[in-house]
Amino acid sequence: MKISELEKLNDMEKKNWWYKNRRTVITNFLSGLSFEKILDYGCGTGATTSSLKKFGAVLGTDRSKFAMEKANSNGIETINFDSINSSEFSNSFNLITLFDVLEHIENDHNALLHLNKLLKNQQFILLTVPAFNFLWSDHDDALSHYRRYTKKTLSLVLENSGFKIIRISYFMTWTFPFIGLYRILTKWKKTESSSLKSIPETLNNLIEKSFILENNFLKKRNLQVGNSLICLAQKI
Repeated sequence: MKISELEKLNDMEKKNWWYKNRRTVITNFLSGLSFEKILDYGCGTGATTSSLKKFGAVLGTDRSKFAMEKANSNGIETINFDSINSSEFSNSFNLITLFDVLEHIENDHNALLHLNKLLKNQQFILLTVPAFNFLWSDHDDALSHYRRYTKKTLSLVLENSGFKIIRISYFMTWTFPFIGLYRILTKWKKTESSSLKSIPETLNNLIEKSFILENNFLKKRNLQVGNSLICLAQKI
């Protein structure tokens, strides 16, 4: 991700409805669980990482030095990205999280095999990823995505990497038909920036509140369609 995108992300990750709603989904998915040691892999600027502190001791790591600096300033203890990829951290963590990270990695299978080794036996990984390749747009190109996922493709790569699925669901569901239609109608329009945009605070808060019913439903049941996927899996 470009520095300009990361600078925008630092502010948007704290305030934008999309990030705030994703944090709600994440915390609902982990409700009632606790972990001795958590690694947020690809922590970005740390706003989402901070929301994990209620579930255990959290460390963050990111390939971007700029992102790591921002995460530090946001109160996140970080580990050098090259260090986390060494054998020093094998069998170290109880939960590893990747929030919209896996789609940025060219070989997702190899990445998951490596993260499997960082986990203690029978411990957990939690991921969010963008859903459905037909929603591909310049937004994905601008953010250097390699793919979008379905329940089937995400489950398959996790299972082939030594995990079993505990729970998997789509989310951002009620906006799915609108974003799908928008992406289809604007495929001809080429831009070099993502669709992450700042919007007026009142509208931002209204959109955030519009997910209350959906998120209450998601606490108990999985959703069958949405713009994103969330999955909790266990090392086997």
